[in-house]
Parts: sequence; C-alpha cells; structure tokens
Amino acid sequence: MGTAPKDKIDKPGFKPVVSNLEVKSEYVQKLDKVPVTEFEYQPVRFEKDITLVQIKPLVNLHFVENPVNDVFSLKIKYGIGSYTNSKLSHLAVALQYSGTTEKSASEFKNEFANIGCTYSITVSDFSFNVNIEGIEKNLPKAIELINELLTKPDITKTAMGKVVEEEKLTRKMEDSEPQSVADALLEYVKYGQKSDYIDRLSLKEIIKLTPDDLISELEKVKKYEMEIHYVGRSKTHSPEKVAEMFASNFKMEDNLTKNTSATAKIELNQYKENIIFFVNDKKALQSNIYFFINGKPYDISEKFGVNIFNTYFGGGFSGLVMQEIREYRSLSYSAWGYFQTPSLRGREMAFTGYVGTQADKTMEALEVYIDLLKNMPQKVERTDLIKNYLIYSGSTSRPSFRYLSETVVRWKHEGFKEDPYLTLQKQYKNMTFEDINRFYEANVKGKPIVIAFVGNKKKIDMKELEKAGIKVDSCTLTGISMLTRDLKKLIIENLRSSMWASGLIIILVLFLCYRSLKLVLLSTLPLITGLVILSGSMAVLGLDFNFFNLIVIPMIVGIGIDDGVHLTNTFIQADNGTMPEKLSRTGRAAVLTTLTTVAGFGSIALSSYPGLRSMGYVAVIGISAVSYTHLRAHETVLDLVCRLLLE
Repeated sequence: MGTAPKDKIDKPGFKPVVSNLEVKSEYVQKLDKVPVTEFEYQPVRFEKDITLVQIKPLVNLHFVENPVNDVFSLKIKYGIGSYTNSKLSHLAVALQYSGTTEKSASEFKNEFANIGCTYSITVSDFSFNVNIEGIEKNLPKAIELINELLTKPDITKTAMGKVVEEEKLTRKMEDSEPQSVADALLEYVKYGQKSDYIDRLSLKEIIKLTPDDLISELEKVKKYEMEIHYVGRSKTHSPEKVAEMFASNFKMEDNLTKNTSATAKIELNQYKENIIFFVNDKKALQSNIYFFINGKPYDISEKFGVNIFNTYFGGGFSGLVMQEIREYRSLSYSAWGYFQTPSLRGREMAFTGYVGTQADKTMEALEVYIDLLKNMPQKVERTDLIKNYLIYSGSTSRPSFRYLSETVVRWKHEGFKEDPYLTLQKQYKNMTFEDINRFYEANVKGKPIVIAFVGNKKKIDMKELEKAGIKVDSCTLTGISMLTRDLKKLIIENLRSSMWASGLIIILVLFLCYRSLKLVLLSTLPLITGLVILSGSMAVLGLDFNFFNLIVIPMIVGIGIDDGVHLTNTFIQADNGTMPEKLSRTGRAAVLTTLTTVAGFGSIALSSYPGLRSMGYVAVIGISAVSYTHLRAHETVLDLVCRLLLE
C-alpha cells in the first residue's frame, strides 16, 4: 500500500519549430493545380422566402416552405428571457416535467407521442421558447395540446424537485470544474454584478419556489410580444391557415409588451488599463486564461472587418493564435480568439480570447498571446488563403430552411436589409492584407487587455506581468457553492492545527497529573481506539467529512479523554480485582451519559438535511466507539494491557 515516488522531469530545452512558408510539399502542389469550382450562391430573399402574417398586434407568423418532407417545425418565441427574469430558466425545467389540470405529465407526453410530435421548453437571454416538431397533418392537435399546457399547467412537487435537482447538479459542476470557474470569472469581467453567475436566484431561494410562483411567472411571459416561426408545406397548411389555427386554438393576450431584447440595457464593463483578474487554485495542474478587450458600438459596416480579422487571427488551426501558441510552441491544448458581435446594432462588440495550458507553461503562453495582441505578426502570404476561404465558405453557408426565418429576423436586428453575403462577397474578392491590419490597428492594437485567469499562483511570476504593464487584481468568486467549499477548507485547516495544539496540551496536563507515560497512554486509549473505529466506519459507510460533522470532533475528543481518565483513576484507586470489577465502579454513570448523548445526536441523524444528518452519524459512531473501548473491551486484553503498562 502507499504511493510510489514521482520522478520530476525537467522540460526539454527544445526551440519552436520554424516553418518554411516559401516551400510547398508535392501534395500541396498537386492540390493547387486542381481547378476550383465556382458556386452560384442563392441569396436569401427576405420578402419572397419568408411569408409574414400578422395574427394580431405584436404577434407575427413567419412561414417558411419545407422543400423536403412532411415534418413541420414550430417555434413560439415570447419576448422575454432569463436576462430580464432569472426565474424563467426554472419555469422552463418545471414545464418539461409537468402535465395539465386534465392530464398527468406522463399522459400529456403520451398524447404528443400518439400524434407523432415532440415538444420542448427552452429559454435564452431574450426569449422564452416553445418548440414543437412532428407530422404536419397533426399540427392542429399539437397546437391545442401545447395551448392546454400553457393555459392549464399543473406543476407538481415532482416537477419542482426536478428543478432543484438539476440546479444542484449545475452548481456542483460550476464549483468543481476549473473551466466553469474560469467561465464565471469571464462573465464577471464582462458584466460585473449583472453576470449570470451572480444575478440569479440562490439555491436557497430556488428551494423555496412554489408551483404558484412559477405559474405566476408563466402568466407574465404570455403578456409579451410573440414571434411564431413555422416551417411546413403550404399545400398541407397555408400561411393563412396556420395563422387561423393560432387565432382559434391558441390563447393570446391583448395589449402585449414589446420584446425586451430591443429595450434591455446591456452594458459591458469598461477598462482603461491592462489588468488581470486572478482566482488562485492551489491544486490546478492546468491554467484557464481568458482575454478580453472592449470594442466600439457595432454597425453592419464592421461585419467585413470582423470576419477577415477573426479568420486571420483566430481562424481554427490556420489562425495566428493556434499556429503560434500550439503548433509552433506546444504551449496549449486549446487556443482561440475572435471579435464577438452583438445581436442588435448599436451595442458594443468585444474581443474574447482563450488559452488552456499546463501550469508550468503558463507564463510563456501568456507572454506569447499578449505579444500577438500587442504586435500582430504581418503574414501577408496568407491573404489569398483567407480570401478564398471566406468567399467559398460563404457561398455554401446559406441558412438551412429550418432556421431561415429566425436568421433573417436576427439579420434585421443587426441592421441588414438584404442577405449580408451579397455585400460581403464583393468585399472579400477585393480584400487586401491592409484591410486586416486596418481593423487590427483600430480595434485591438494599444487597447487595454483584461485577463481572467484561473490557475496556481505559485506557477506564475506576477512581478513579470506587472513589468509588462499588466496590473494584477485577485478576485474572489462568491455564491453558495464557493462559500461552502471555502468554509469546509477553512474549518479543516483550522481544525487540523487546533487538534495538534489541543492534543499536546491534553498530554501535558495528563503527564503533570499522573507523572507516568504509561498512565498517560492508558488515559488516551479509549480516544485513540475510538477515532480509529470512527475513521474505518466512515470509510465503510461512504461518509465524508464536511463543515457540519467536523464540529462534533472536538466533543468526541473530550468524551474520549473523559472516559480514559475515568479508566485510569478507577484502576489506580482499586486495591484488587480484575479490570472489569474496577470498571463497574464508574461503568453505570458512563453508560448513562453515553446513551443520553447518543440519543440526542441520534435524533439529528434523522434530519432530512444532509449536513445535519452527517453530523448525527459522526457523533453517534464516534461517541459509541470511545465508550465501547471504555466499557466493553475484552476483559483479558484490557487486564493484560494495564498490567503490562504498570509493571
């Protein structure tokens, strides 16, 4: 048993491989001779490819023809999402497990299955979505059923339990996965207190939610603007017929409120200096590092620059980031970087980058990435590669008919009045490397760099970063999960040091009292044996220490020492007789105190709360163990041990 010693291997002093970009392999030369097939792009025609029918004010049907089969797609989007109301994500989960006042959850799902349809409830930042797919001849029945769910929901305790269960699992993953911690830190860097990880219900608040609370939120959702996206064959159900189905069989409120995506105030944090937000993870073997740079308000005129820069700088394996950091230097397992554009013109665009690397390679990876941002290499020879990629990938990336209407709505929100590729294609054909460099100079070079970093602080030379002009600011993530983890860690560390101190004090007091190491050892016998039994029992039962059950350890120590002192004093004061006879003088009192203490903590062991329950388990096992050693150990063994110790 045990752990084998680990050999520490120094990193080899290999230098990065420098590619000879002026030489082409025989295979590439053959590929270059293959004639390029010109694709004729079929642009999306906003007015012709999508039929728009207004069912009532702020309720619009977007109808797209299905050219393939008789399977329809239906998406009902209410104009409010989790950005405005964090309870909606829990409402979506609850409805997935709910039935109606007329049908149980299983009966309701069976009704959908019987008509060859499926449904799901989802939520995004700015929409609450009802999604249905199925055989299009059964569309009227599907609309009736989903209307029943939305107007007569029966959210049971089982559904509420699923809400809590899924949220507990999510937050446990957030706490345990370094990547999740890094994602949370990036959200904080971008949005501060409006981060999704902060501006949400606590687990305690979620547990307190009732079915009536969620049904009340559903009623609020139905008072917002509706987008209905339908894909089907017009020969089966024409746009007008689908609109009539909703008007007749789907309840829609009057005086609806406009979509919150157009009115919500979304502001990114603004930074005027280079800074690192750092979360120290002492056990981290890898570092997760995000980079963030503020941008300017987005306009469709920026689309061309964003696309060519993203392709050059972070375009997969051929992008600068991956080539310089992973391929040339083997500094990371993942690396990327690109400008993100908002879904609504006028809102701020921003650069986000990432490096995932080994802890011992962190400083070098950081330095390389920062240098790429500050002094972007000018690889002019890649211009034609980027140009051809954007032209041909764009010509083959027309939106699928299933998502066509939603894509067009998004394009309109960005400010486009026609298919963006019609303009971009012309710009791609005339692009030069100077266009890439111009975008870089205007949006990246010289801008404050913000770094969100989760890793082992011992592996990073913070002074070197500060010399490079980057201010280091340590961050502390908060929340129930983080608080629980930190409390457990703090209690264990303090308990370990206090137990050593108290152990030394106890031994010193016993020695001053008895003036004999043998008697001191005899006094600690019940405690030592009891703690061994406790540890073994917890391992067998699969119990872990937490900051609830650790609280009772000092009490077990106290009871164990008390029993040991009684054991020793009884032996010393006895004139003759065997050990059990001597123990009987104080045994009755010890039995009574043990039983009453175990009874008290035994009641806690019946608690429905896991923390209190574990406290009861540890107390009952520990107290019983030390008392068992004191009172019920085998007569011959105890008598022999005591005689050997005192001879």
